Amino acid sequence: MGRIIFAESPRMSPDALSLLRTSRDAFRQMYGDYYLGALSIGGDTTTFLSTSSSMDLKSEMKHIQVKAKILWVSKTVYDKHTSTTSTDDRCDVTFHGFDTLSGYQKTVRATNQESYLEIQHEATQNVAWGMNLDDRAKVVLGKLGLGGDIRDTMELTEGQCKTVCESGLVVELVFLPYARLRDYILATSGSAYESL
Repeated sequence: MGRIIFAESPRMSPDALSLLRTSRDAFRQMYGDYYLGALSIGGDTTTFLSTSSSMDLKSEMKHIQVKAKILWVSKTVYDKHTSTTSTDDRCDVTFHGFDTLSGYQKTVRATNQESYLEIQHEATQNVAWGMNLDDRAKVVLGKLGLGGDIRDTMELTEGQCKTVCESGLVVELVFLPYARLRDYILATSGSAYESL
């Protein structure tokens, strides 16, 4: 997982500074107490099957959970699940899966062999997405014009930030208090701001 940290001491807009100088309460109502200070970039794919079944799912239930948060560092986790062997056609299998890069999110329950085969298809597709998460994240970065050139600190415009968030690449938002910003400190300390 990579991280985009915005400028170490971002500047406040003239409108925000004016409002802050006029009224801290009005500033707080308009902007809150925190600003977006960093984005953690990567992807997340999870596939989970749970069962309380009387049918034989043993061979199909191997390696069914993949969870990865990836960007240049690849980590994949597999959980093995098994069930008891039986020839009965009844089952109770639930599939939960999501993939942040595609926006895929699904929960399905199967109670017989036919619906179980549908779930197996969904799980197989989602596992395949997880296995290729690193390459898929790099493709999305390339489409956004960021490629493999993400540095620890870079400035994004409001539009770029929105585009990155909508891409499915953001796995964490880090908010920081305005009170630590240089502009905020100077604006709230009276005449010190005028010496800038």
